[in-house]
Amino acid sequence: MSVYAGIDPVTKRRHYLREIIPAGPKAGVEAEKVMRRLAGEVDERRHPRTIATVSHLLDKHFELVTLERSTRATYLGYADKHVRPLIERVAAAPVLRP
Repeated sequence: MSVYAGIDPVTKRRHYLREIIPAGPKAGVEAEKVMRRLAGEVDERRHPRTIATVSHLLDKHFELVTLERSTRATYLGYADKHVRPLIERVAAAPVLRP
């Protein structure tokens, strides 16, 4: 099941909430429930506003921040050596599920 949730403010791409419904005799009923729940999350703005990862946000930060050349190099070095290897693929917005 896939529900459109707007434009991702970081990546500027379309953002969808998705959930996989297992096949079976009650799959249609379950899909309707999931669709209503996901649409409700979008309406109530309880869904994550972005699918960006920490790495995306670091890249965006370093694009926009005003730093001296040496400070930027130091910060990029810290990010590349200590932050990205540990949490670069972590979603920047937690997935909120009941």
